[in-house]
Amino acid sequence: MPSWLSCNLIRIYCARYENDERETKHVWQNSWGMTTRTIGVMIMVHSDDRGLVVPPRVAPQEAVVVPIFKKGHEAIVVEEAEKLGKELKDAGYKVKVDSRTDKTPGWKYNEYELRGICTRLELGPRDIENAKVLCVRRDNGQKIELNRATAVTDLRKILGEIQRSLLERAREELYLNIQRVSNWEEFMSALNSRKIALCPWCQNASCEENVKSRTKNESENSEFNVQAADGEGQSLSGAAKSLCIPFSAELDALGAPPLEKTEKCFACDELAEVLVLFGRSY
Repeated sequence: MPSWLSCNLIRIYCARYENDERETKHVWQNSWGMTTRTIGVMIMVHSDDRGLVVPPRVAPQEAVVVPIFKKGHEAIVVEEAEKLGKELKDAGYKVKVDSRTDKTPGWKYNEYELRGICTRLELGPRDIENAKVLCVRRDNGQKIELNRATAVTDLRKILGEIQRSLLERAREELYLNIQRVSNWEEFMSALNSRKIALCPWCQNASCEENVKSRTKNESENSEFNVQAADGEGQSLSGAAKSLCIPFSAELDALGAPPLEKTEKCFACDELAEVLVLFGRSY
């Protein structure tokens, strides 16, 4: 997510340009860097009570092959598991084969669910005999029986479906938590319901500073004013700030009423210029 850095930070590097009036100005800077916050958001959005859930496109490992041992068949099971693992690696998958004998299959299932590996491929003597592979999706626990001959190509389809499913689920959750508001009372009600508010706004910096101070002050005596886990101070300030100006396609997807020409800013009496997302600082 980009951050607006103004032109203050860039002064250190003396990055300047000459405008049409032949005046020397400092450049205005955005930050498009990926940070640990992005990873934290991914974990919070997708994971569940069983552990980590990671979208396949960014997952360190897309699949783990777990041999199901049966006394007297250990060697052939390991051989077939390693063969499947090699085929997957050769096809470009990020995969590992867990042939450890000191851990039970159930122990391994729990470990890889906790670690968030996208799919688990189980292979035992009966599967080898029937030319099958059992695939278990991490995101929803669905079990899918694959033909051994087409398992490598079928897995790509499954990973694509996991990617789409996680995105659709996250987008639906986001949209359900965005509330269109028109005035201050509706705005505070949305914030206190832990929603993101879609607001008509005048785009004045002084107005946003006023929103920050008002929301902080009004939150001090509300249920939102909670203590930190260590008992020292507040864990959340209650102050709200602008998050972004959604593109028209996003507004259409939300099904939000468009900005009226005569609509006023939710926080002041100025004429609104755009619809903006506001939210509390967590």
